[in-house]
Amino acid sequence: MEDDVPAVKHSRSSTITVEAEYELFLNNDWTGENPLDFYRLKGTQDSFKRLVVITKQILCAPATTAGIERIFSISGRLLSEIRLSTNDSNFEMLLFCNINQELLDSNIKSKSVENR
Repeated sequence: MEDDVPAVKHSRSSTITVEAEYELFLNNDWTGENPLDFYRLKGTQDSFKRLVVITKQILCAPATTAGIERIFSISGRLLSEIRLSTNDSNFEMLLFCNINQELLDSNIKSKSVENR
């Protein structure tokens, strides 16, 4: 799998894989760091190119409320009269599975292809 992952070119003219970049991040002590300040630093952007991109996607505010409206719509359908007695934990699992149905489907398909 590591061969499928493109390497990032660093200023030190060395390459680093996604896994190595993640391990480098985990092996450092970032406690007390403000994530936004940390990822704005030029050195961080050079050393953790992929993590910077992912962080921007996670920490940014959505431009619309369409995503949350979709979640409320799905949760309303799940909490029908029949399922009103569902406990919180089961409801959260049902909601997660419904929202991430495409991800679950693609994961199942990829596993079935691997088993052939």
